[in-house]
Amino acid sequence: NNSGSNYSYSVNSQNYSLMVGSLSTGDAWDVAISGIYAYVASGLTVKILDVSDLSNPYEVGSYSVSYNAYGVFISGNYLYVADGTSGLKILDVTDKTNPTLLGSIDYNAGSLDFQSSYKKVIVSGDYAYVAAYKYFYVFDISDPTNISQTGTFSCSAGCDDFDLDGSYVYLANSYYGLEILDVSTPSSPTEVGSHDDITGSSSSIVDVVKSGNYAYAIKSDNTDASSTDKLYIYDVSTPSSPSLLSSISYNDDTDTNLIPRGISFDGTYTYSHLQGQIQVHDVSDVNSPAFYSYIETNGMTFQSTFRGDYIFAANRTSGIQIIDSNLLSSPYFSLIGNLGNSN
Repeated sequence: NNSGSNYSYSVNSQNYSLMVGSLSTGDAWDVAISGIYAYVASGLTVKILDVSDLSNPYEVGSYSVSYNAYGVFISGNYLYVADGTSGLKILDVTDKTNPTLLGSIDYNAGSLDFQSSYKKVIVSGDYAYVAAYKYFYVFDISDPTNISQTGTFSCSAGCDDFDLDGSYVYLANSYYGLEILDVSTPSSPTEVGSHDDITGSSSSIVDVVKSGNYAYAIKSDNTDASSTDKLYIYDVSTPSSPSLLSSISYNDDTDTNLIPRGISFDGTYTYSHLQGQIQVHDVSDVNSPAFYSYIETNGMTFQSTFRGDYIFAANRTSGIQIIDSNLLSSPYFSLIGNLGNSN
């Protein structure tokens, strides 16, 4: 059964309300979670939310950036911000009500400003790894007040998203497909493997997440009217020779205007962000992924992250939305409906 404008489901004598909470934060591009706080890359500002009560998130602090906050990464009391063409910033968020700038760097290996638009940052140890459109950068952040550029890899197409596991970077390099970099020597990130079945520049690998021996990627394909966007699963157990294990086209039964944006993974399911919809696939069998459900969000979902059973979705102009994913584990229900409208 379902009822109400936010679809409260009754499954196996237990009631579920999919949308737990939300907050209009402005232009939400990305979100990171640590403890009871959510850190939101929200266009001209970075916002810190108290999410101890999931049904009532509220803002406790903010910091105005120089250009546009596209990506955030939290580690301890430091928040790392990918600030578009204004580079990388490190904020001290010890005092959540008053985040302060510790250091910043605006490095561009190209000749034009747009060639280094910092979009995503991941930190490991003393290094920050950044996807910046035409370049992939490695920065030494051992002294957050004095960031130094360490290594550069030139992206042939456009790298806005990636994942990091150990000493390997899994790079979504647009119409050059998946590229794997060895970053064990930070001063010299080196391609060790790639998989490219992309034809022309009308299709691309948009985002990728790596877990275990597999990389899960979202592929956009605008080659012709019959082309379909897909979920790709790669075997990356040998980084020097990744192979495409399987793929599945996204379901367009409820929306024919899907636009691939990003992907996340909770260990069993992939969550593909397709503008106004998240499609969930069961990838427990990597050779045969299966469409499982869809979530129609309240905005254009670009990225999401998890805390326990809850999905925190960055929905651009609709802000942050918190979704209960418990329903996915129910054997009695396989289709999640629209969070904003009853049908």
